[in-house]
Amino acid sequence: MSIKLKLIVSVSTLITIALIVLSLSVGIVTQKDVVNTLTSQIQHRLVGLRDAKKEQLTAYFDFINGQLLTLAKSEATRDAAIQFTNTFKQVGPQPDEEALSRYYRDEFGQVFAQRNGTSTDTRSLMEALDTPARYWQDKYIAQNTHPLGSKNALQGIQDGSGYDTSHYLYHPFFNAFLERFGYYDIFIVDAQSGHVVYSVFKELDYATSLLRGPYAQSGLGEVFRAARALPSGEVAFVDFAPYLPSYNAAASFVATPIVKDGDTLAVLVFQMPIDRLNDILTYQQNWQARGLGASGETYLVGSDFKMRSMSRFLLEDKAGYLQVLKNANVEPQTIAAIDRFDTSVGLQSVRTQAVEAALSGRSGFAIIKDYRNVAVASAYTHVEINGKTWALLSELDQSEAFADVEEITNQITVMATIITAILIVIALFCAWILGNIIATPIQKMSLFINRVATSLDLTQRFNESNSQDELGQVERALNSMFETFADTLNQVNSSAENLSGQMGQLQANFAELTNKSDTQTDLTVHIAAAMEQMAATSEDVAKNAQFTSEASHDAVSASEQGKSNVAKNMQSSRSLEQAMDLTMQQMTALQEQSNNISQVLEVIQTIAEQTNLLALNAAIEAARAGEQGRGFSVVADEVRSLAQRTQQSTEEINCMIQGLQSGSASAMSAIQEAHALTENNLSSTDSTRDSLQHINDQICKIEAFNEQMATAATEQSAVAKDVTQQISDITSLAQANCAIITQVNEMASAADEDARLLKQQISKFHL
Repeated sequence: MSIKLKLIVSVSTLITIALIVLSLSVGIVTQKDVVNTLTSQIQHRLVGLRDAKKEQLTAYFDFINGQLLTLAKSEATRDAAIQFTNTFKQVGPQPDEEALSRYYRDEFGQVFAQRNGTSTDTRSLMEALDTPARYWQDKYIAQNTHPLGSKNALQGIQDGSGYDTSHYLYHPFFNAFLERFGYYDIFIVDAQSGHVVYSVFKELDYATSLLRGPYAQSGLGEVFRAARALPSGEVAFVDFAPYLPSYNAAASFVATPIVKDGDTLAVLVFQMPIDRLNDILTYQQNWQARGLGASGETYLVGSDFKMRSMSRFLLEDKAGYLQVLKNANVEPQTIAAIDRFDTSVGLQSVRTQAVEAALSGRSGFAIIKDYRNVAVASAYTHVEINGKTWALLSELDQSEAFADVEEITNQITVMATIITAILIVIALFCAWILGNIIATPIQKMSLFINRVATSLDLTQRFNESNSQDELGQVERALNSMFETFADTLNQVNSSAENLSGQMGQLQANFAELTNKSDTQTDLTVHIAAAMEQMAATSEDVAKNAQFTSEASHDAVSASEQGKSNVAKNMQSSRSLEQAMDLTMQQMTALQEQSNNISQVLEVIQTIAEQTNLLALNAAIEAARAGEQGRGFSVVADEVRSLAQRTQQSTEEINCMIQGLQSGSASAMSAIQEAHALTENNLSSTDSTRDSLQHINDQICKIEAFNEQMATAATEQSAVAKDVTQQISDITSLAQANCAIITQVNEMASAADEDARLLKQQISKFHL
């Protein structure tokens, strides 16, 4: 390939590669900019939606809390609590157990089995009911002719009872309040007995005791106990969890005490409205109008990593949603429950990177895998609701969010390809012109050099141009080089003649050097034998010293182990001593507490004696009063009996305390003796440690001396071996020198012949 063609190809290739790299770089940078821009836009959109929902949720729960507190402080609610609580205890004749059993078994039980795929033990639920619960559930639930889910339509049973009168008076108000604001249920719970004295919807929790009944450990029972202990104006909240009276659907409760004149009469409870919460988070199923496209959604997740709102995909395509969960390896039981209840609230687990970050109190934006195992853009934050932390997420499928990136990338690729192709054509034309400019002078010089090489005429000169570039410099340098060649060949011819004479003298000198090298070789052989014998002796000494050093080292190790064991023993003894000190302090405190209890018992016994005396006086006065004081006499006898039992109990407790004090004194004495033995053990152990340290120091000195002896012997052996090796090397070098001298002698003869041939070759050039 000619230099012209090489230049054209090389320049074209370099420019083409540069253009392609430039185009790719521009395309990649542009694509990244597009992705970053879209990511920023999506982030702003999702974060804006997320923050708006956070404010809306906070405002909504504040509104619920405000309604709850306002309703609890109203006079109507206080009066209702008083009347329901008082009349609830006025139960009538035996309830219709068969009707109540049919309701539990045939109505509630069948619906529960349909929704849960399994039955519940309704018999045990009934057996856990007390008498008031059975009575009022029979009246307002079992004999309520309204269908299941509409029991709130019953205004009263018209039995003339005080409870039914109160129900006629207050139920329309609470029922209208519930329907107006969408609550699932409203309860009034007696603060003393824990009975649900009123419920709007009257599910199985109605009339039961939240202290001892079947739902005492449910969310309703938990929120009741929490609210009962609160002051007026405070709110208790229980997060969503399966609730059996609501067929195991997720239920959440918020409650506050109903207080009058500083006394807690009852507790007002709202069962949270899931539908209203879903309407807020699902934008009333109008996601596209809110900027969430075909795959975006906003949802809540609780601290148990369960959803607190409905999934968009369940609402839009239930079958497709369930299939996606199967593909994501969600547990079959969870999928079946979502299918039966037709909700993801409290059932769908969401344990993604964004949820974990939000529940830990962080806010942010990230590309993650969601609960469907689909890549999404997620804006997450935490929401504090009545002391509970929930995760709030606004998400959009990554495929939809970045759908425009592919189209923009394709457009950029087409434009970059066209521009690159045009630039490559221009580069090829420029490379052809550049090749002609550079290659023509080079081709002329190539022809001239070939002509000189053929004729061996060094008197010829190249026709130089006036160019001042690198090619012009090469032309002038070429002519100068030919002149230098001619001068050099003349000098070489002269040097060859001188070299031929000097080679003869050199051959004579090499013969004498060979004889002297043979004599040197014989002497070094004798020296090497003597050094080998000395090296063997030094090596034996080094081995014996090494054995002694190893034995000393083993002794040091054994001594160190003994020191370690002694140190551990001292540490254990100190720990035991500290534990005994602490035990002595605790026993002293126990004795003091026992003395305090004895003093209190003396006071109680004195009070019991005074009470007995007062009861006796009261009985005497009651006897004087005759028939009118008979009831008071009975009370006085009971008080005296209680006082006597109190005296007996205090005497028994006093005996126990005395036994405890005696045992404490014995234990204190034993601990003090053990403490003294421990101190003696510490002193002996300390002496043993000092002895071991002294032995260890002496052995270390012996070990150091042995190591120095072994090191010196080893070094002496090594030096002897090194000297032996060096003498051997000298012998080898002497022998090698003889061989080299012989070879050099032969080379000198050959050089003499080469000088003669060189003169013949130089004579061929025209100088």
